[in-house]
Amino acid sequence: MIAGYLSNGLGKNNMATIKLAEIARKLGKSATDISRDTGINRNTINALMKGSVEDVKFSTLEKICKIYNIQISDILDDVDVLNKHQAKSKQKNVRKLYKQEGEIVPFTCWPWALVAGSFTLKRDEEIIDFGQLDLYFKGDYGIGYWDLNSLKNVASTFYAFYSDKDKYSKLYGKYLYYSAEIEDIYLESHEIVSRELDDVQIRSIFEKLKSAYKGFWDYSLFIDAFDTGVDQERINQIAKEKNLDKKSVEVLTMPVEMTFADERKYAFLSLIEDASISTKDAEKFLGKNKDAIEQYRKKFDYYKSNYTHIKHITLEEMKDEANKYLEDKSVFKEEFKKLEQYEKDKHREIDKVLKKLQLKENPLWFFSNLTYWREHRKKVNLMGIHALDFILSAIEDKTGIQKKYLRYLSFDEVDNVIKGLIPSSTLENRYNEGVLITILGNSYKIYEGAEANSIKKDLENILSGETNKTKVITGQTASQGYAKGIARIILTQEDFSRFKDGEVLVTSMTRPEFVPLMKKSAAIVTNEGGITCHAAIVSRELGKPCIIGTKDATQMIKDGDMVEVRANHGTVRILETK
Repeated sequence: MIAGYLSNGLGKNNMATIKLAEIARKLGKSATDISRDTGINRNTINALMKGSVEDVKFSTLEKICKIYNIQISDILDDVDVLNKHQAKSKQKNVRKLYKQEGEIVPFTCWPWALVAGSFTLKRDEEIIDFGQLDLYFKGDYGIGYWDLNSLKNVASTFYAFYSDKDKYSKLYGKYLYYSAEIEDIYLESHEIVSRELDDVQIRSIFEKLKSAYKGFWDYSLFIDAFDTGVDQERINQIAKEKNLDKKSVEVLTMPVEMTFADERKYAFLSLIEDASISTKDAEKFLGKNKDAIEQYRKKFDYYKSNYTHIKHITLEEMKDEANKYLEDKSVFKEEFKKLEQYEKDKHREIDKVLKKLQLKENPLWFFSNLTYWREHRKKVNLMGIHALDFILSAIEDKTGIQKKYLRYLSFDEVDNVIKGLIPSSTLENRYNEGVLITILGNSYKIYEGAEANSIKKDLENILSGETNKTKVITGQTASQGYAKGIARIILTQEDFSRFKDGEVLVTSMTRPEFVPLMKKSAAIVTNEGGITCHAAIVSRELGKPCIIGTKDATQMIKDGDMVEVRANHGTVRILETK
């Protein structure tokens, strides 16, 4: 047993006996093991093990307890100190959560979920991390419960350090390195037939992709932390300092580069332009440009997919799209010119605003760049998800287990399922009954069935305690405007057919496949997102009123309610309930 002092607001007059060495022996863990499992600096663990405990925080001990499922009293036996700590804990606010949800399955979220557990930033002597992350999945749908205060700390700390252009540029360069690795794996997978791979080859591709994904998320997961409203807070602060109106802010935060959806369309239009075809025959167009068409398909095959459903470009849809432009050259010329001039037009708009405000450079460059980075990250992640799907196809060929159930594997289980050690029934139960994954530090725990659903209910109860019970929902303004209409709650692609022209789209978050609905909508309202999210980008391009980051619009608003969206004020009012 080790004697020392505990701080964290309790003072240094209380002698406390730490039993970490004893706990370590019982667990069969070394200091290195504990450091790896908890994400706590090894020097701190060594100090605790050897007897130097001055200034250690209760939060450090709590993290160890959570990882190993033990109580503070198991590791600390000073009753007076414990009582003071418990009294202080009761004064703390209830855990605050930030909720994300959408069509996503465990296998495609493992790369970033594992990084979320190990991610740290340092502010002075304080270590900032994402805190505890709980992920619930059932069927083809997933929900993430993040620690709200931890996210805000990550965003604030990151902005304070990386709002320096040189530091930002270096970080982005590291991200691009790993992005290129994922893109290479994605392109290579198009050249291989999954059923022809043996076990060694499957494992090799998987390990290579895991490694690339680790670096990819290490250098880009911070973006999600800004969705909590930290981006809007900083933008408002800068706007006030520089006397920027809302229109100027919109222009200065929009990316200069095209989104990947526009990049894909421009590439397709360029094929038509290069072909110089006067015929209206799409079949002839496709037939004359087989090599170019195949390269296009390979490069952009990911663009219609999401985090659950994989969709591939078909010749039939290319034929339909080609017909649209070959039959009406005026449509082709208008869209091609718009995309061809996109970057020049954006630079022109920004220069106009800067000149008007007599500014030498864009004061919101960080958020403009972050907006594009987010879109680029989504593009590369979809490529990676296609590669993960390719790996699952190979495992499906080897094991006979349906891919929809294989998507409920953890990364650590891949080797065992290849060896035949994980039965299909285990994964089927997870898919049908639900599974909850708790990630803290470098460790995670999987709960299944009734236990998973019980924990999810507790998390939802925490959220409902924060829910605004009035008929007015508030969020951030992503795109200005006013609209009134019937609210339609759209969570998955299966809901798309219910959406009608002129309705208000209410969803957790938008993705590229939501764009046709966004075009038809009177306004857009989302639970999630910051000023650089997909909904913000597209709504401004479309000129649609949009409010983001409401947290609970999909719970507060019922499908069919009549709502009034006042995007300029960041509010949605429920006028009539269904």
